[in-house]
Amino acid sequence: MGLMSQSPLSALLMVVLIFSMPFATPAHQDSVEVKAKQDAEADINRPFWFFAGCTSSIAGVFAGTGISVLLSGYQSSSADVIFMLGVPILVTMFSSVLSTKVPAYPSPEQLIGKSPEYVEIYTNAYKTKTQQLRNSSLLIGGGLVIGTLGVAFIFDN
Repeated sequence: MGLMSQSPLSALLMVVLIFSMPFATPAHQDSVEVKAKQDAEADINRPFWFFAGCTSSIAGVFAGTGISVLLSGYQSSSADVIFMLGVPILVTMFSSVLSTKVPAYPSPEQLIGKSPEYVEIYTNAYKTKTQQLRNSSLLIGGGLVIGTLGVAFIFDN
């Protein structure tokens, strides 16, 4: 039986019921996003990502030093600075890209009993904020090592 075979009053009632379902309002969406961002800030392990950035830069320093030694044959040259700073920068940037690939999901307890719209908005905001916080912590750690190395090169000459 189709909608047209119903009486006009029942058809009107069905249309009203269908379109009166609660949709996420912009204010509700904003409050869900704010809650998700606050939870992401509380859940993220910033020291871990900071030290991951430091470690990736230090690994880049070793790689850059190795490349420099292989190419220059243990003789100091201006290319040493390029390799010893350039490679760590590239390794840190690569690590930053990889950090965005690590999945970030909110805990299920935060989503139990919520509507599908709420879950979608919350999860998207949580993932975005978590990736942003990971990335910034990783880059700060890597930048600290690279900056220290750069200052050491400046004062060494």
